[in-house]
Amino acid sequence: MPHRAGLSYPAFVAWLTAQQSQRPWAIGIAPLADNDFNRCKSSIKLLDYGALGLATVASDMPAYQAADGTALPGTLLAADEAAWFHALSKLIRQPARRLELAKAGRASLLGQHSLAAQSATRRAILAEAAAARSDRPAAPTTIAMAAVRR
Repeated sequence: MPHRAGLSYPAFVAWLTAQQSQRPWAIGIAPLADNDFNRCKSSIKLLDYGALGLATVASDMPAYQAADGTALPGTLLAADEAAWFHALSKLIRQPARRLELAKAGRASLLGQHSLAAQSATRRAILAEAAAARSDRPAAPTTIAMAAVRR
């Protein structure tokens, strides 16, 4: 990865997208060491891979698990070299499984994690915040309350 791609997230996304269009990848990997820093990360890597249409193999860490404790689409693995080798080897040999995981990741991105998918929730939260700021009582909406619980 060139130095400039590491300077900002938009630069990284531009580099990643260009790489994918020039030399398409089939599998995205997201290994994380189990430490305090990595336990605080977000799932952005899985979302990136979903946007690129890649099957994903990632560490079984909170960053890559959904808020309800279930896994986001992809294969989540413990920090075990043999398990990673086996999972990657299997995906290399099974294009149908790669395609299935890639489609699930993209569907998750578009259906749950895109701005369009979250627009009603975000609008409701902003409306509640605006009402609270203007000192008008606002009745919490079901959508906003569900988002706060996550």
